Amino acid sequence: MFKSKIAKRKLNVINGPTFRFFYIGLTAIACGIYSYFNLNNYLSTLLFLFGVFLFLSINGTVIDVEQRKVKHYFNILFFRVGTWKSLDQFSRVELRGQSNSQTFHYRSVSSSINVKSYSIFLIQNQKEKIELKEFRDYKQAKAFLLEIGEKLDLKQVNYLSRLDRVD
Repeated sequence: MFKSKIAKRKLNVINGPTFRFFYIGLTAIACGIYSYFNLNNYLSTLLFLFGVFLFLSINGTVIDVEQRKVKHYFNILFFRVGTWKSLDQFSRVELRGQSNSQTFHYRSVSSSINVKSYSIFLIQNQKEKIELKEFRDYKQAKAFLLEIGEKLDLKQVNYLSRLDRVD
């Protein structure tokens, strides 16, 4: 149901590609392709692959339930870069909703696109938070909130009003 691997000791929540190093990765890919056609050496292949890894770098969160610590990581070339924090610093798990709309106007036709998303956050204090997962379906987000809250033994807060819920 979710792209999270739940074990007895560790919980790994993978968010997917972040495009954090989009321009650096795109530049490395372009330089790799250019050097492959002009120089035709192995360095260009390595540069191309390095650019692809930077372009599609993945982020996520690893939670060690047994040792009560959490690490929000950024995955570059199969290395998880991030720092561990104590899970005791976090007070609650929150479900928040966001709605985005965009309207396109043509000469005689107007169309609107509405996108609702639901995010699960691990809250340390009012200013610091870690986004664990984003969903498009409210039921999946609520189920994940309950699951992660019980697993971590943290307070579960749902900030959506009855009008925003899509049941």
